[in-house]
Amino acid sequence: MLYTDKQFRDITRAPEWSGGVYDGRIRVPAAGASRSLDSFEQVLTHELVHAMIANTAPRGVPAWLHEGLAQYFVGDDPQAARVRLRATGRDRLIPLVHLEGSFGRFNAAQAQVAYDESLVAVDIIMQRTAFNWPSLFRALAEHDRTAQIFDSFALSYSDFEAQFGR
Repeated sequence: MLYTDKQFRDITRAPEWSGGVYDGRIRVPAAGASRSLDSFEQVLTHELVHAMIANTAPRGVPAWLHEGLAQYFVGDDPQAARVRLRATGRDRLIPLVHLEGSFGRFNAAQAQVAYDESLVAVDIIMQRTAFNWPSLFRALAEHDRTAQIFDSFALSYSDFEAQFGR
């Protein structure tokens, strides 16, 4: 669904920093296409990844995993995210458990940290050879204890978080 900027904000209630929303439908402000076709394509790809994840696992996938995968497949740079996180300072990092829900509650600076942490966490998972994504998505959809699910895949929140400030 394409909207004017005002319609997009009114209908989605998305924060100003948001370039698109997936809520069962991909919703984006059309003005992005006239400003930068490349950026518009990235927003559409990002939201399409959300749609594909939702189709694979309709529930249980934490927001940080959604956002990290969307960024990863758009081609965002995990190394650049690591650099930004190091510059942010450990006291401004957000525990992953607080990134399981929507990022819509964050201001622009907090959202940048949340997105960077998400991308770095996904990059850590992607570095593992032969990671079983279908099993992870099934487990997340079937259980409510996200951190424990990741522990069972030998991916602990504390291990991810230890790498954010490095």
